[in-house]
Amino acid sequence: MLLQGVIGAPGSTADGQNPIGLMGRSGELIDTKLHGDYYTANYRGRIFIATTVVAGVTLPVQAASLASKFCIVNPVSSSVNLELIDFDWGVQSATEVVNAIQLYYQTGAAAITGLGSLTAGTILPGTISGGGNPSAIYYTAATHTGTPAPYKQLGMINATANGIPVSHYDFNGKVIVPPGGIIDVAASVGAQANFVCSLTWAEWPI
Repeated sequence: MLLQGVIGAPGSTADGQNPIGLMGRSGELIDTKLHGDYYTANYRGRIFIATTVVAGVTLPVQAASLASKFCIVNPVSSSVNLELIDFDWGVQSATEVVNAIQLYYQTGAAAITGLGSLTAGTILPGTISGGGNPSAIYYTAATHTGTPAPYKQLGMINATANGIPVSHYDFNGKVIVPPGGIIDVAASVGAQANFVCSLTWAEWPI
C-alpha cells in the first residue's frame, strides 16, 4: 500500500477544505493521536464537566426517593447521547464509611418529570473559557420518584480512617446515556460526608 501526503508541521485548517494527509519527516502518517483521544471532540465543543463544590457533599445512600447530590439528566428532547468519559472522586473527611461508590440510573420522561427539589449546578466546557452548549443538565440536588437502579461500580471504601487517595475511573465507551436517561452517584450502605467528585462526558448527535 502506498501512502502519500505532505510533510509539514501540524496546523489549523479551515472547515470545508480538502487537504492532503499530513506526514512527518520519517514518512509516517500523522493521525489524531498527535493529541489525546478527546482533543478533536473538545476542540469542537462536545466535552463537558460537572464537579462538586470544593468542600464536598454528603453522598446519599441509594434508596427509594433518592435525594441525589450529583445527578446528570439527558433530556428526552436532547437529540444527543452522553458518552461518559471518566469519573474522579475522593473523600476529605477524617473518617470514612465502608461502602461502595456506585452509578445509579433511571430512564423515561416520567422519571425526569418526577424529579423534585431541584438545584441546578454548573456544567463547564472541556475547553477552559471555551464554548459549547451542553444538552445535559447537572443537579446538585434532585429528589427522585421511585428507586434508581444500580448500574456500575465506581470504587470501594474498604476501611475507615485510612486516607483514601483520589480514585479515577475510565468508562472507555462502556456507558452511554441516551435521551431520557438519568444517572446519579450514590453510596451503597453508608452516607459519606465531604465527598468530592467530577464527571466528564462527551455529547454526540444521535
